[in-house]
Amino acid sequence: MTTAQRRWVKENPVKVKDIARRCYLKSRAKNREEIFRVLGRVCIQCGFDNWRALHVDHINGGGNAERRNNNGESIRSRAKLVRNNPEKYQILCANCNFIKESLRREPEVFK
Repeated sequence: MTTAQRRWVKENPVKVKDIARRCYLKSRAKNREEIFRVLGRVCIQCGFDNWRALHVDHINGGGNAERRNNNGESIRSRAKLVRNNPEKYQILCANCNFIKESLRREPEVFK
């Protein structure tokens, strides 16, 4: 980075933050699109298709352990994991994902 660039960055922190945010959102959308391309764009339980409420679910659980192993796991690393092991993941809507988790935690209460 040149001296002039460093000076501009120092003098324009709001613009720098805005540029960084736009780059992050663009990258996140690209990786989300890759996940949907691999796994599909609808909840496999109910068919819901609004992307804002679709989650990547670990079919056999283990999402928390996976995030710990990947130091918090960014969407970029999740896209890579999904691409390399699509059989371990599925798309669920927020409601179906919550229901699945509730059944896993307290099966006798929800039967």
